[in-house]
Amino acid sequence: MANRGCMFVGLMFAASAAALGTAMAEMIGDHTRCITVSAIMGPPPFSKREVQAVANYVENELWLIDQTHAANGVPAILSRMSDHGRSHIVFAVAQRCREHPEETLLASTNAVYDGLKEQLRIDQPEAE
Repeated sequence: MANRGCMFVGLMFAASAAALGTAMAEMIGDHTRCITVSAIMGPPPFSKREVQAVANYVENELWLIDQTHAANGVPAILSRMSDHGRSHIVFAVAQRCREHPEETLLASTNAVYDGLKEQLRIDQPEAE
């Protein structure tokens, strides 16, 4: 009988953790603090859903930033990169979050994009 009670508690804990992971993944946005991102992307075990939510947010935000720059005549960066290269930008944002836990995910994403643009010396509109 005691084993059933332990198993029930274990199942309830697992269900609660899964629900919390889903809720956390749905909360990733502009105001998500880097300390939260660091916890998600921290040491294993990883929640695939939460990590994917952070990656999706960062990739979407990078594309928005890139499109805004392109609309203003500044050369786009992401369309020139491979999928592998773009995935490394996500890891760079996660690393920046570890170094700046007080920032938001949006601020870190913008900072990494600006740093990449600076490294590639892309800061001026394309000449016509």
